[in-house]
Amino acid sequence: MTEPYALTDRQTLNNCFDDEHLETLSAAIQACECVSLDLFDTLIFRCVDEPTRVFDLVEDVYNSRHEHKIHGFHRRRVHAEQIARRKRRPNEVDIRMIYKELGYRDRINVELMEIEKETEIRYCVPNRRLINFLNKICADKRVVVTSDMYLDEKTIEHILLKTGIRYSKLFLSCVHYKTKFEGSLFHEVTDWLGVKPSQVLHIGDNARNDVSIPLSLGFHAMQYISADRSYISYGDSPYSSGIAYHSLCEFIKIGQTENIIDCSQPGTEVGFSVLGPFITSYCKWLHSTLDSEDACITFLSREGYLLKQAYDILYPQANTKYISINNNIVRLPLLYCVESPNVFIDALPYKKSYSIEYIMSLVGLEESQYPDALEKLELHGGERFDRNGLLDGQLQSIVLKLKDIQQEYLREHYNLLVQYLQENLGDSQCIYLVNNSINGTAQFALQSMDAGNRVYEGRNFSSSQKCAQKLKGHYKTFLDAFQVDDLRQLVFQMFSVTFEHLLFPSNGTALRLYKDESDEVQVAYDVLGQEMQNIERVESIQKAALDYVRFVRDNDYYDGWNQSSIDRYFTFFMKPMKQHASYIGSLYDRDADGTKILIGLASRKEKSLSEMWNEMQNGSLVKWPYGYCILQSGGERLVPLYNAKRRLSLIYHRYMDK
Repeated sequence: MTEPYALTDRQTLNNCFDDEHLETLSAAIQACECVSLDLFDTLIFRCVDEPTRVFDLVEDVYNSRHEHKIHGFHRRRVHAEQIARRKRRPNEVDIRMIYKELGYRDRINVELMEIEKETEIRYCVPNRRLINFLNKICADKRVVVTSDMYLDEKTIEHILLKTGIRYSKLFLSCVHYKTKFEGSLFHEVTDWLGVKPSQVLHIGDNARNDVSIPLSLGFHAMQYISADRSYISYGDSPYSSGIAYHSLCEFIKIGQTENIIDCSQPGTEVGFSVLGPFITSYCKWLHSTLDSEDACITFLSREGYLLKQAYDILYPQANTKYISINNNIVRLPLLYCVESPNVFIDALPYKKSYSIEYIMSLVGLEESQYPDALEKLELHGGERFDRNGLLDGQLQSIVLKLKDIQQEYLREHYNLLVQYLQENLGDSQCIYLVNNSINGTAQFALQSMDAGNRVYEGRNFSSSQKCAQKLKGHYKTFLDAFQVDDLRQLVFQMFSVTFEHLLFPSNGTALRLYKDESDEVQVAYDVLGQEMQNIERVESIQKAALDYVRFVRDNDYYDGWNQSSIDRYFTFFMKPMKQHASYIGSLYDRDADGTKILIGLASRKEKSLSEMWNEMQNGSLVKWPYGYCILQSGGERLVPLYNAKRRLSLIYHRYMDK
């Protein structure tokens, strides 16, 4: 049996929750009969950097609901509270008294007051680690909540309901018209409890109101010191500076400190503060677009791997699947069931040029069969086809001839895909497809050849003109829904391969389907090779991203942060910090041209601006030009020029489309 804890005059508790602090807190609680808890910045945190920021949010919400806008509400609200307190001094005020001094019409006053209450509830995040511990250790104690606050009792009770804290009584200064600040509210606590001050431990964050004052009255007191949240990166965005963006930053900070995320590690920082918010917003948008309750949400490999995990955390009752569908899997079935050879050509692995031997291998011909095939094709061997001229008449003719030669082989792969879909999707008739495809090839393939007559609806991040032509309206895009401008859409599309690598599982690309001994269809995967070196880094990012998703699940996430999450994503990818550019840019990418580093910094020697410019134009060498610029001395000077080039490219393509 441990010795009773001897309470000293002053104790502090930080949010590290190591064994020493837990032991101190536990002993202090056990030594008292009752516990009094502060509310704000102890049991709950506001997702704002300053409490008065809530007033900016109130103005935003009101203006979003009305054509006639109000301006300067923050200033007027602060001033109204000052007037109300001067009139009531030294007594406390409540929110109704404050709003009487606001100066708007009664109808507007009432609506603004209700919005403020709603906003306070919505933007409060429980300090769950402290609350969970208190609920456990205070099981046999009487617990009260004591707060200096102008919000009405009903609103505070709603906030406390979110926390899950078990308590017996709520003491609010605006109800009793007494405060912790001048000490009289603590007398109300002891009178109701029927105990002496020495039998009560009060815990709160304010050194004066929660420690010095109760100590002077004979209470025991412990100060809760919240962790420093000033270290979080990507707090400033060139795309958003509004209150919603800053509120999201505070939410992330709270989540990081509450989950004890080590933000000194680039992977965890990127995962929790950038990737996590982005995929959460995508999943929430995806959920909002579902038109059928019976639909099967199907995440395609490989980028669907992390997205499915995130979606399942947020919506555990949803019908979700993860299947291996990519160009390798659909290329041959498409060629079999669609007359145009262009579908096969469009699904070729990305290379600058293709040899005729390589194309023959893709349709399943063995090397021993090449001579006969070349004779039928009226070719000699060694011919190459440039990527930019793939759709010329000659190549189309060659593909059609190869289709005739390999008809049975193509039929076999078509049947394999049909069986694979049946085994994984069953009788689901409405399929929502989730992947990062820009061109919509996978969805087009399934729509074209699915014998089950299923309806496929794409839920893409972005889309291209090709995608629009192929899918004919059977898709929606995440970035379009939030009116992301054309430049950022282009950036997302051009450098999506970097984003995809953060979503991948620890296996290679799906190469083909085959039947196992039990006649079930299995997937053969490529050997990762150097991509194996990515696993540790990617998994650290993914773990932190899913930690963020769970934090969202456990709290009342504000959907108004979705736009801000997108802004944060683009801030990261278009204006990365050096340590993050190095961490992600050094990932390996295995494609048809071999394995390369995403940024391709094989040489770290000093380079001229012209050398850097030429290198970052080479898409096979540099997959993430913005990261490249940050890592090269002086390279950041090229970013405005690069953006200008992208804008000119957009203007040109729009003109050509007309």
